Amino acid sequence: MTEREELIEDAKAFYCDMIPYDDPDYEKYLQEISELYADRMLGIVPWPDMGEECENNVIDDDDLPF
Repeated sequence: MTEREELIEDAKAFYCDMIPYDDPDYEKYLQEISELYADRMLGIVPWPDMGEECENNVIDDDDLPF
């Protein structure tokens, strides 16, 4: 088994409870998110820059529902 395949299997074990089981595309979504995780861990796909994303999505306290 390749390193990527091992990462995908590990990710599936982690993400399996985060997708609703009754979703008709459960297997597809689980595979996609697991492959994305593996590709990011291997440096094939870059991780998003969360600081940059947060700066663009500033939430004003008046916008919160509570």
